[in-house]
Amino acid sequence: MVADPLFHHLTMKFFPQTNKELKNIDSLLGTVVNAAIRSGANPESLNLHNAIQACIKIINDHIKHQEKVKALGYSSVGMALKALGQYKQGDSPVDINHLPEVFHKIPAIWLSGKPKTKKEAGFAPLRVRDAQRQYRVMAPLLTEAWDLADETIRDEITQEYLSTSAADFERSLYRYINDLEEVSFEEEFEELRIEKASSAMEEMRTLRMLESSKDYGVGGSLEE
Repeated sequence: MVADPLFHHLTMKFFPQTNKELKNIDSLLGTVVNAAIRSGANPESLNLHNAIQACIKIINDHIKHQEKVKALGYSSVGMALKALGQYKQGDSPVDINHLPEVFHKIPAIWLSGKPKTKKEAGFAPLRVRDAQRQYRVMAPLLTEAWDLADETIRDEITQEYLSTSAADFERSLYRYINDLEEVSFEEEFEELRIEKASSAMEEMRTLRMLESSKDYGVGGSLEE
């Protein structure tokens, strides 16, 4: 059977190193199939088409979730999940007795709201029940941020608690916590490793530039 010349041409065009390319494709398809199975696809009835469709669904769902959590005021799905965890923790009372007395009750501005002006968007008032729920959700965030903060940051937290909406105050607490938490040893080590690697690569580039531009007179070259 004579091979189709067009097929042979396309094969040579798109797969110049056929064996290597096919191995890479096989590995890639294996990753797609594994991802589909992890997402809940039935391995018994799975084929390549179904696996690709399952992966496309995962991507589309992720995009929808990202759009939804951003519409709710969160920067990422991870941040929204953290807030959900805090909400579940909020079902149980959090001890805030060590905080100043101002934090022992719901701020009045949550219940009264803030009118819209030319400079500020303002916000609607909360019902007492909703304000109480927001208060319970924020209690663990508030205690964590307060324990991490110095006096200056604590003054800022107090001012925002009394003058901003529940949603804005919650976002501020997340920001304070993220900014104030100490970097772990592993994170510091990884940053140092990346910095050293970048420095080493820069040195290698400099050496190669010197090698290509300098005439040693004996036909030699600079070893890396």
